[in-house]
Formats: sequence, structure tokens, C-alpha cells
Amino acid sequence: MSPVTVRILHAEAGPHAGPLERALIGARAELAERHRRGFEAAGAGDVRVVGGPPDGLPFGARLRGLVGEALHNGASGLIVLGSGAVPLATNRDRRVFVTAAGGPAPAALANNVYSADIVAISGPALLRDLRDVPDLPPGGVVDVARTLPTADVDHLVAGADQPRDEEGADVAAAPDDDDAHGGSVLSSLASATVR
Repeated sequence: MSPVTVRILHAEAGPHAGPLERALIGARAELAERHRRGFEAAGAGDVRVVGGPPDGLPFGARLRGLVGEALHNGASGLIVLGSGAVPLATNRDRRVFVTAAGGPAPAALANNVYSADIVAISGPALLRDLRDVPDLPPGGVVDVARTLPTADVDHLVAGADQPRDEEGADVAAAPDDDDAHGGSVLSSLASATVR
């Protein structure tokens, strides 16, 4: 397995934080330390909590910096998570992410395909050219990779009985068929555009 870097991002309290916000930030700091120890025990080579007050740096720029640092230090895998992420993660869960990040081929593993709290990336050099996605105006759209045909757009609709859960009009898909439209997120990131 290749060397893996883990960065746990922790936003510290700003100057106007009240008692409730400070308590929540303290709880996230404790969880970040538990993750730091856990990822070290799971075999990651360089594990750090990256903290600081909110600074307005776009996430894409922050991620490019983390990728550059990891590559400079000889890592071939990177795990990024927030300090409040996956509070119920076990040692086994962390080992799965370290194994994925240390894999030989470029790949990614996330805890959730729609809104990831933790991502393991093997071959993080793919993210060097990651562009910032600007804040979108109401109704704005981000195109990633390709425009879906009209019949495939329904996968964006929330609900338990979505058309994407069917192979055809009268044939249900397998319950674990979460990637009905295919495509690679990593190969799509660099081609995101805003309309």
C-alpha cells in the first residue's frame, strides 16, 4: 500500500462566536483528535488536523493546496474530511478509507455519493487542476462532464419512487444500483462549467 496523507479540516471559532457555537466547535475538535488517532492506527502515514478561523478561501483552492502538499511529501493517496464528519466511524471504517487511498489505481471512495463528508483519493495528482466552482445564483446550474438526456434528468428529483430506480417502465432496478447513469466523478471534476 502506498503512503496516505489525511487532512482533517477544522474551522475554529471566529471573533463573534457565541457560547453555543464555541461548544459545538469544541465537540468537533474532540472528534477531530479521535479521527487523528484513529487514522494513525489505521496505517495512514501523515495525519494532521488543519485548523483556523473562517478565512473565505474557496474549497477548491484549499483542496489544491492539500493535494500539492501531499504530493510534495511523497503521498500517493489523500483522505480529506471535516472535523465533524462521520462521528460514528469505527476503526474498520477508517482502515477501509486508508486502503482505498493507498490503492494503485486512481480512484475515489466517499461516505455518500451526493454529499460526501469524507473522501479517500488514490492518485490525487488528478486534482491538481481542480477549478473553483463559483457560488451559483438562484436557479444556476453546474454542468459536470456532460448534459444528461431529458429522460435521465429525473434522477435529480427527490422521492422514494424515482424513475431512476427502474430498468424499464415495468422492471425494477437492483436495490444497489446507485449509479444508473455511469460516469466517473474524478474524471468529471476538471470539466465542470457554470451556466
